[in-house]
Amino acid sequence: MPNETINVKCTKCGHQLKVKNPGKPGMYDIACPQCQHHMQLSLKAKPLTMEGTPDNQQPVQEGKKRVPLLTDLTPLKDGTVFAVKPAVAVGKTYALKCPKCGKPVVFALPKSGVQGVKCKKCDTLFYTKGKEVAPEAGDTKKEEPEQKEKNKTTRISNKKKTNSSPGVLSWGNILRRKKVILHEGVYVLGRADDECHSDIEFKDPKMSRRSVRIEVKLKENGFFFKLTVEKATNPVLINNKPLGENECVYLNYGDAIQLGATVINFSKLSK
Repeated sequence: MPNETINVKCTKCGHQLKVKNPGKPGMYDIACPQCQHHMQLSLKAKPLTMEGTPDNQQPVQEGKKRVPLLTDLTPLKDGTVFAVKPAVAVGKTYALKCPKCGKPVVFALPKSGVQGVKCKKCDTLFYTKGKEVAPEAGDTKKEEPEQKEKNKTTRISNKKKTNSSPGVLSWGNILRRKKVILHEGVYVLGRADDECHSDIEFKDPKMSRRSVRIEVKLKENGFFFKLTVEKATNPVLINNKPLGENECVYLNYGDAIQLGATVINFSKLSK
């Protein structure tokens, strides 16, 4: 750390010197005030090291800062995309070990909701969820009303378009392709569960129960399909872009919805 004191012993006369740490790695020339003997002081950068503990969130040593290590990684796509649990606090620094190249990935999420983090070494993608945490006691910082209202709003990431006919959801392989026609109404999609039913269910253990809701409205100028995320314990992706809980998009023909490991195609009903 800058301005901290380093104790150095003169190799010629044995005098103890106190030198201020310049804070940057490199070679520095110092002279003993007693015998004027010159010495080379080498300062090295402190490496990022991992220390094992029995906890799910193991500490990572980054200099003098200890960072929680996330170890619950679930592969979603060919070993190049992973879901990370549990949810992490917004603004707090975390780390994980890339299963592909073994390098540590240190990150901090700037906002709440599901977001992607990339390994700088091999571009492996990790999706994890950020959550707001209550301020600690004694923290009197208040959120601006304008910012508070902004945080309440949901995100519409697709342009709202008029669709001339009902839509179709399709998934599965060519031999066992499944289809559901979306007429006017509300449809909930999620993992099949005996206690928590969805309108359209999938046998996918990586998908959340009652994961998303699709509202279909028929107006004078056509159909509108609004998708809202109800539960995003596992990532919800629209055209490979993640959505968090309570966020929504308007679906357009040709969009791809990924819930867990299942990819669902949205298309126009052919006559």
